[in-house]
Amino acid sequence: MRTRMLRRRGPRASGRAGFTLLELLVSVSLFTIVISAIYLLLEVGRSDNFTTNQRTEVLQNARIALEAIRHDANNAGDGFWKSGASLPNLALNNLMFLNLPNDSQPDTLGAIVPGDGARTVTIDGVTNATDVIGFTYSDPAFNGGLDVGIVPASLTNNTMTIDQSNATTIFAADRLYVVDDGMRPVVSVCRSMPGASSVQFNSGDKLNINVNGASGTFSAITNAACRQIDWFVYYVDSTGTLRRRIFGAQADLVSAGMTPPSPYLGYIDMPLCFNVENFQVQYILDTGDLLDAIPTQTDWERIRLIRVTITVRSPEADRKTGQPIRETLTGVYFARNLANQERPPVT
Repeated sequence: MRTRMLRRRGPRASGRAGFTLLELLVSVSLFTIVISAIYLLLEVGRSDNFTTNQRTEVLQNARIALEAIRHDANNAGDGFWKSGASLPNLALNNLMFLNLPNDSQPDTLGAIVPGDGARTVTIDGVTNATDVIGFTYSDPAFNGGLDVGIVPASLTNNTMTIDQSNATTIFAADRLYVVDDGMRPVVSVCRSMPGASSVQFNSGDKLNINVNGASGTFSAITNAACRQIDWFVYYVDSTGTLRRRIFGAQADLVSAGMTPPSPYLGYIDMPLCFNVENFQVQYILDTGDLLDAIPTQTDWERIRLIRVTITVRSPEADRKTGQPIRETLTGVYFARNLANQERPPVT
């Protein structure tokens, strides 16, 4: 009886045989191939997504910068003389990185101020002489869009008397103003409002453009009109960041509840676009000529179109090529106000 039972169990035990070594190796190999294929597909997708994100970020920053330049180019010269206004000699060199000659003559702050190759920038071994460009136009929010009549009260400290009694509400310390006698307007920085009908433009301003005395900023002015102006400069700094320099913006920051940078230098440099390898500006004059540089200040008012080209790179290298992703964007903008006829002198 016992022997018979053992014999019956024999076939059951032999029917439990598992995988052979060969079958196990084949299974593992197939599993590895499938997993590897899936991983490669995921890695390709992840790499493509990384590249797309990098390119999108690069293009977005460049487009924001071009849109800001477009806005300022379209407004340049609005309520501002095409032929510009006077600044002290070498002021543009100090504030816009230009290399104008020291001719002891006043500089001209034009509606558009070109600076060809003014700043040399090296980013990861790539060196370019990048351009600088400035735009100036009147502030439409000043005094409801109307000029303020102004006459000198004291040249000792450049105190001016205005034809209104609300100086403290329409003027702001640190802001830029153009005082225009109809012949040769001058740019000055408001320092204070000592009375309801008086404004001071005395020396010691952050931009170092106010000059007191009989041969100073307002020496040739008797009766004039005054208005507030906005002045912006675009340049690439040493880190490859395209910045928009805003002059006289301290009051705006304070009114917005923000803290101005310390030390405050009379302007604020706002970053617009990072990893900029090149920034080039070309100019189309009223004659149709396309120029990279306009060295003569009297020719700046002949600008009609500007062509801006920005080359930007991604902060990280492409995983396929090992090189940064580079994109170049170009915009052409109309300086429409410079096409208008210069207004006649005020009499």
